[in-house]
Amino acid sequence: MIEIAVIILAVAVVAASVFLISVLVELKKTTRRLNGFIDSLDRDLLPAVTELRYALEDIRTTTKRARDLSEALHDVADNVRSVSDVVSGVRRETNATLAGLKAGLKTGLGVFLKNLIGAGPGGSSKEG
Repeated sequence: MIEIAVIILAVAVVAASVFLISVLVELKKTTRRLNGFIDSLDRDLLPAVTELRYALEDIRTTTKRARDLSEALHDVADNVRSVSDVVSGVRRETNATLAGLKAGLKTGLGVFLKNLIGAGPGGSSKEG
């Protein structure tokens, strides 16, 4: 009876050994595939990360340029506003000056015509 138990035990050990060997072989294949996948990922991922870094640097540069342009446009807008204020002031002063000049010319012309018409055909004034 012990011999049968030993034979059964031996067969069980051999069967377990064959099973464990096949599991170890499959585990070794899986490990190789996993290492190959990781190596492939490293090869493919490194250029992508490098491109991403360059893209981020380009975005930073473009953002800085846009910020600088925005500040320059703000300065230009301030200058245009200042020039517009100056032109408005000059226009108001010019309008006031022209109104005064118009009134002066109108009065002067009126006096001139009055004196010219009042002088008569002889050229001398009735007064004096």
